[in-house]
Amino acid sequence: MNNLKLPQSRKQRQKAIEQILLQLVRKIKSENYRKLEKDQFFEKLKDYYETWPKNKAIRTRWGKIYDPLRFISEVEKERVNIDNLLLNLELPKKKKKQLMFLADVISDSYLLDNKELSDLDLILEKIKKQDNQSIATYVDENGEEYNSDRIIKELIELTNNARIYFLNQLRKLSYKKEKEWQMAKQLEYQLNKKGESYGIKTCIIDFARWAKNVYGVKIEIGTNVYLFDFEGTLEELKETLEKEIELIGQDIIECPFCKKSYQRQFIIDNPKCSCGTEFITESIFYMGERNVSFEIKDLWDEACQQTKLKKPKDWSHRHIDDYFENIYYLGKGTVGSRMWALKRPWVKKKKKAI
Repeated sequence: MNNLKLPQSRKQRQKAIEQILLQLVRKIKSENYRKLEKDQFFEKLKDYYETWPKNKAIRTRWGKIYDPLRFISEVEKERVNIDNLLLNLELPKKKKKQLMFLADVISDSYLLDNKELSDLDLILEKIKKQDNQSIATYVDENGEEYNSDRIIKELIELTNNARIYFLNQLRKLSYKKEKEWQMAKQLEYQLNKKGESYGIKTCIIDFARWAKNVYGVKIEIGTNVYLFDFEGTLEELKETLEKEIELIGQDIIECPFCKKSYQRQFIIDNPKCSCGTEFITESIFYMGERNVSFEIKDLWDEACQQTKLKKPKDWSHRHIDDYFENIYYLGKGTVGSRMWALKRPWVKKKKKAI
């Protein structure tokens, strides 16, 4: 008796059956039985397992098989893709990994229509037409580099079975990514509806579904860009991003000189107040030092030069707004970078001397 728990959905069940059949074939040591033809696949498989010991179990991902002959007879009636099984048997594991990698690269790099997805020559023609200088170099898990020339060479040299396997993988990936992008565009639409009241636009840059309820997202919300993996349903992802939109929309700062209010993310692209105040946001840190950016260094240099004050040795650990009246610290907020409001000319504070 077999103790298997196969998936309920038809698609997943078929996939599980094919994987188990592959496992059964790979256990066959006799070359006569391993060379299976499509029309005699089940016949030879049953012939081999007819003498299988009763108490000897075959462990699979879905449970144990004690009677492989019975299992083979039962699944023979299922719609098993024998061609795909034979391809999996004939191609070495290393070669299949390479073909899957190439399919992933091409599905990411080129927009292919249905006709091209079924014709390797059309794919090669498309790759050759694209400027080689604009194509990135991809690196697989073994550190092997693939540029357009290498990709073309590998595809040209494919055997017939390898071609079929590659095109199958490419179609699967392309359809998967098309479906993912449809999900992404729908999510983007919903987020933009949410951001309308705040004047915040959202753009999904990259989106992938790694597994059920596991997503990889690169998204721009206002002026902020986020790259993260998310575990949860698509609805939960939407709710999480909507909360972020609310936080950004409600992150309001006030000009300390004229009291006019601004949305923090708005002044990143519009860094001047109508009263002449300049909003300065940190960008790149200076020489990799903590709390030292090009912006704060320039502010200290300018302030000390114009007020004839000696720059303190530990200036990077001091708050510039403690020393000058015309600059105010506005915090980091949802932008994640320090921000100041500056209105020239520089005026030193009388209470504190350097």
